[in-house]
Amino acid sequence: MVRMTKPITILVADDDADDRMLIKDAFEEARLNNEIHFVEDGEQLLGYLRREGEFSNMAGEAYPGIILLDLNPALSSWTSICPARTAAKRCARSRPTRS
Repeated sequence: MVRMTKPITILVADDDADDRMLIKDAFEEARLNNEIHFVEDGEQLLGYLRREGEFSNMAGEAYPGIILLDLNPALSSWTSICPARTAAKRCARSRPTRS
């Protein structure tokens, strides 16, 4: 028996409009059937995951199976996804770096 499953949703968090466009174009060129959502910063990312604000209409929908995070976000974008008790400086040190 063949099980038909819905492709996972991909969430991309990137503050650069050009990077978002390149990612979108690459996924289209690869002919992925996945639903792809984009957010621009950490605040939107948290709103999406919590289904708050502009994303409150998504209550009950499946959460993304993959979240692609910006490797080099603006500090202000990154700090909003760190716990409130964590200082921005400490959060910035935990950012992934490019090799």
